Amino acid sequence: MTDLIRCLDSMKVVPCQEYVDSLQLLEKKHNAGSYVPAGSLDNIWPGGFYLENIDEKYRRKYGRLPKA
Repeated sequence: MTDLIRCLDSMKVVPCQEYVDSLQLLEKKHNAGSYVPAGSLDNIWPGGFYLENIDEKYRRKYGRLPKA
């Protein structure tokens, strides 16, 4: 339980509008082929996975940040 509390405490708090903008981008790119997300990886925990790209056949490629 303490690990969960520590992880939650380390999360970055963002303004509501930034969250809404992110959701709108997800809606816009839903089912879009040949997509490469643009954005910072700074908010992903060490060892976390992230989407690198989606090709024209909707295959996803994921990357992983190194563990700290």
